[in-house]
Amino acid sequence: MDIEIPGYVSDILETLETAGEEAYVVGGCVRDAMRGVAPHDWDVCTSALPARVLDLFEHTVPTGAAHGTVTVVNGGAVEVTTFRADGEYTDRRRPDVVSFVRDIDTDLMRRDFTVNAMAWSPMRGLRDPSCGERDLALGLLRAVGEPRRRFEEDALRILRGLRFSAVCSFEIESATGAALEDCRELLGCVAAERVTAELVGMLRGCDAGAVARRWRRVLEVRLPALVGAKESDVRFAALERERSGDAITRLALLCSPEDVKLLRLRRSDLRDLLMLMRALHDGRAPETANEAAKLLRQLGTVNAARFIEALVACGRAERENTVALMRETARGCWRIGQLAIGGRELLELGAEDREVGKLLGELLELVCGGCVENTHAALLEEAARILREKNMRRKDGT
Repeated sequence: MDIEIPGYVSDILETLETAGEEAYVVGGCVRDAMRGVAPHDWDVCTSALPARVLDLFEHTVPTGAAHGTVTVVNGGAVEVTTFRADGEYTDRRRPDVVSFVRDIDTDLMRRDFTVNAMAWSPMRGLRDPSCGERDLALGLLRAVGEPRRRFEEDALRILRGLRFSAVCSFEIESATGAALEDCRELLGCVAAERVTAELVGMLRGCDAGAVARRWRRVLEVRLPALVGAKESDVRFAALERERSGDAITRLALLCSPEDVKLLRLRRSDLRDLLMLMRALHDGRAPETANEAAKLLRQLGTVNAARFIEALVACGRAERENTVALMRETARGCWRIGQLAIGGRELLELGAEDREVGKLLGELLELVCGGCVENTHAALLEEAARILREKNMRRKDGT
């Protein structure tokens, strides 16, 4: 087996090996490379102690030296971590202490899942003490060692397992799945920020709907509004049909407002999610250009697209015609700033300051409804007509 790794990562491995140390790329980058997926980042594990790594490389950051991790900046940032064994996990999240070891297999056997417990070196080949390569070929997600112990050590691994299953289309091996479900209450120990990050990652996966349905009892621990909800099956079905892969759209389909309060989303994401959920509560698909324009003004282009995708997933909109209407409307004029006329011209026509905004809104409605062309001449003429009629009504006292 051969893995193509970037030059800056190869340089780090070569430097460590030349210094008499063992060094491998490890974990998720090996898993993804073996799946034919480009890794997002590269991690290195080594027999070298942190102080040795700091000495060997010119540009370093001791990001977690106490736990064996030094970030080496060498054309790219790479976390280089000393082989280690973990102590007790009394907080169900991180080991109380770590000890550095010289054996790569000891390091790999402390990891969460077999597909993440492989290391590879161009000089030394593949190290795979828990048969991760076999499980990867079978599409299985299996805990390293005794599954229950893995989840009791770090409860976040429960949601990580669901994320890997959804994103990589892994089937969760039976003993691992049983332990995952048995230990689900331990998720109550995990910080909301970490739960949210894993849930969002899971929802971006192509199998998110099927995974959410299958492991609903696990999700209910942190999304309690799912418990016994009559519409839960409807939510899962919509999630399975949703095609965009957008996490905000899928959160809106899966969660209730009560669940959202328990998450820790960025302020902008929370705003978008709540806006989308309100629109979904009683909204319907636009049928005319005017309705599409109003939707764009209300939600903005990104959230309007999310709204349509969610309606389609719920069976409340027909995709092709609705998406075509939205795209056509978005290419045209749907907000005041896109009108070929502005407030200055209206003032010159004799409009009062307090009338300008309302008059621009009227003109926009006419343009969106196809009654007036969005040209300067046509809008100027229409504005003059509206103002004349208003003046006449004022004179008549009506």
